[in-house]
Amino acid sequence: MEQSPNLLLPYIMPSQAQKHVTHNEAVRMLDALVHLAVLDRDLTAPPTSPQDGDRYIVADGSTAEWAGREGTIAARQDGAWSFFSPREGWVAWVRDEALLLIFDGTGWTAAAADAPIFGVNAPADETNRLTVAAAATLLSHDGAGHQLKINKLAPEETASLLFQTTFSGRAEMGITGSDDFRVKVSPDGTQWIEALVIDRATGSVRLPQTAGREMLAAPRTYYVRVDGDDANDGLDDTAGGAFATIQQAVDKVASLDLAIHDVTIQIDAGTYAEPVLLKSLTGAGSVTLRGNPSAPADVVIARIGSAVCIQAVNVVGDWRIDGIKLTIASASSDSWSLWANGPTTTLRYQNVDFGPSGRQVVAENGAFVRKEGACFISGGGINHLFIRVAATYDANGGGDTTFVGGGLTAAFSGQFAVCATGAVLYQPNGAYLNAGAVTGVRYLTSRNAVIQKPGAAGEDYFPGNLSGLADFGGQYV
Repeated sequence: MEQSPNLLLPYIMPSQAQKHVTHNEAVRMLDALVHLAVLDRDLTAPPTSPQDGDRYIVADGSTAEWAGREGTIAARQDGAWSFFSPREGWVAWVRDEALLLIFDGTGWTAAAADAPIFGVNAPADETNRLTVAAAATLLSHDGAGHQLKINKLAPEETASLLFQTTFSGRAEMGITGSDDFRVKVSPDGTQWIEALVIDRATGSVRLPQTAGREMLAAPRTYYVRVDGDDANDGLDDTAGGAFATIQQAVDKVASLDLAIHDVTIQIDAGTYAEPVLLKSLTGAGSVTLRGNPSAPADVVIARIGSAVCIQAVNVVGDWRIDGIKLTIASASSDSWSLWANGPTTTLRYQNVDFGPSGRQVVAENGAFVRKEGACFISGGGINHLFIRVAATYDANGGGDTTFVGGGLTAAFSGQFAVCATGAVLYQPNGAYLNAGAVTGVRYLTSRNAVIQKPGAAGEDYFPGNLSGLADFGGQYV
């Protein structure tokens, strides 16, 4: 054997003359090939002013002294070019590209390019082809933003981030089994619970483990009848479809997401003895309790003693009342027909018949009540309007209020209209009709509250037979 098997270095043979020549040739080869670092790999012809020790990988299409030497190592030694054919596994550093190359037996390739398996401080395998064991892994921008892209072959495949404890899955998020985005969790890595789904086409969100609200896609009507049943769904105007109580309908509507759609609770003729507690709404739609706008006395909420017919306390949403009669027998100062309380509460009404009661309309503590249409008074009480503590009552454009039936001789033992403690009673138009026999003090405005009546009206605008009173900074304008 005259050469070494790997670098093909020449051996000094027995009884060889001029042994130094062979030795120096081997040293020259070692100098060219050990710790191989070439200046360039793109030249097809030798540089014009090479220096001894310069090394190159000859590019394809080589010419001149490099002709036919593609892929070899060209080393400048003692003023001449020496060429070395690489063998599989040789490594070379390309200085002008700061790139490490490996010869794979047929050509030079980047050491890190298209590596089928790569491990950083941990072994990789055929499934986990990139493995990193570290306290943290940083993926940073290169002057702008940065994206981490996870791609899959088909919708039914998986593209996700899986979170594990001791290599057992505990949470996963991504597009798994379809192109909808999903988040799921697991107590043991085997049983998985889907917590969130985002529809890829609409962006709508589902929470499969949460009793979510039904979202309306169109306006809806619920029906209430005295012969109904609260076990019904309320969607049909029949004894077998309607609710029996108004409260059941209110509760059902409060469980919905109205989106942008309005809901009507249609109340059939009859007398309903239970109180109605309005609740906060979800969505931008309004909800109307509707009886019979043309004959409100046909649909009656009737209570007894210290009670409330309809109340809205610190509710959010647009509640409206139309075509209902409200009455309380054996009434006291705690008997309120319509009660709005709290700064988030908004209540609108029209075509309401106010029968005997303690206080017929109460708004307090920042609530907003608006009269939007004609109404009726068929009985007296302590007050018709009782507005206090920064509440607002707005009857602008709300039409007339007509005394009918027993209201024609109604007596109000307190004052017909009370506005107190920073409240505003705004009634710049509309009239009280058939009020000639109504008795009581016309109004009281007190403690920096303001009553604004129609401009041409005088002290006798509100019904009653006794003059009104403004004290402690209250204004009647």
